[in-house]
Amino acid sequence: EKELKHKLEKVRYWDQVEMPILDDNQYILSSLLDEDRVFFFEKGRSYIDALNEMIEILTDEGQIDEGFGERLFEREEKGTMVFDNGVAIPHGIQKANDRMLLAVGIFEEATEHKGHPVRIIFFMALPEQSDADDMLMIRVYDELLEISRDTEMLDAIVRTQTWPELMRVLYKKA
Repeated sequence: EKELKHKLEKVRYWDQVEMPILDDNQYILSSLLDEDRVFFFEKGRSYIDALNEMIEILTDEGQIDEGFGERLFEREEKGTMVFDNGVAIPHGIQKANDRMLLAVGIFEEATEHKGHPVRIIFFMALPEQSDADDMLMIRVYDELLEISRDTEMLDAIVRTQTWPELMRVLYKKA
């Protein structure tokens, strides 16, 4: 029953992700990632520098619009998007396309931002308007919160140094 329920849930999100979901143990958020949207930052890199690099690359690739970075930093000034356990979830509205974009930034060593340690950035660009089911966004946020509460999972993510290693970590244990 549980397996059938999960398979039906995957079908619901199928048209909203560009890569098919592999099986019941794969996080839906991992289906939104690709190798070009995973960033590994060396020791000593600041949170702001890392965000700027992510924004610049994603803008150059046309995955987010030119004004996204400015909107994101305006939002950051109103209140930090860094949460417990060294997880940052900067997010904002993007106008480049009608799909949710997820990127991940992983720091070799935690950096500090406004008095909070940052080890992992889950960068989200949400479509301005989309016919897609809001349930996908809710599900991804839910998974991000689940991961951010799991210290062992976060430690495993931080230890990754390559795309395949990250995908193995995001593979749930049965």
